[in-house]
Amino acid sequence: MVADINYGMTRLVDEQPVTLEQYLSPSYRSGETLANAHPTAREARVMRYLSGSLLTSYADLVVVDTLLRLSGNSRDRLAIRSARELRPRDLEEGTFVFVGSPSSNPWVSYFQAKLNFQEREGVVGESLKFFQNIHPRTGEQENYHGLAFTGSSGEDYATISLLPLGNGRGSVLILQGLQQEGTEAAGLFLADAGNRQKLQEALGISGIPASPSTSRRSSALRPSPARPMPLLSSLRA
Repeated sequence: MVADINYGMTRLVDEQPVTLEQYLSPSYRSGETLANAHPTAREARVMRYLSGSLLTSYADLVVVDTLLRLSGNSRDRLAIRSARELRPRDLEEGTFVFVGSPSSNPWVSYFQAKLNFQEREGVVGESLKFFQNIHPRTGEQENYHGLAFTGSSGEDYATISLLPLGNGRGSVLILQGLQQEGTEAAGLFLADAGNRQKLQEALGISGIPASPSTSRRSSALRPSPARPMPLLSSLRA
């Protein structure tokens, strides 16, 4: 399930946080409920384009390419969809991969309370995003701050989390970076066999799990520098 870049851009234009319930409403997607009730002609044109198109990012393409190559003979069983196309009933059963953080893929917010590393943000578009470490272990930071914005230089962070569906009839894998560079690095990380082995050991799984995990597991990655192959900083089960 790739991120909805249109949603991320709409948040920046409107400078307002959006809940999953708001995101799913037709009035939000049409732009009728934006905080700015009197947009300029240029802003109105941009919003019309965002409400009617489906955009994704290069970072999402990197992740999808990695997953397709790793799927082998099971490739035909994979379905690539935008977050905008998903509905709550679709999550009743199955195996899902969500790409992006809550600020670009609002479905991740549905599982946010179950994650140890949770994205935090102040004023939309003006405050730096960071991962809050809910239960830090010895030597870990309470907060992990990454890039100021996509395209800037420095370090970014990404997390890889494996969760069971609430009804036990499936599982969810979440790959999220604070910025697009972090999400891209998570995809590149998974492309390396050695990194996948380390991840499996950290999550306590052997190969592809035959059944959904019954525990909440997540790993934190720090790509350094932002664009090239990430270096493993810490893996947390």
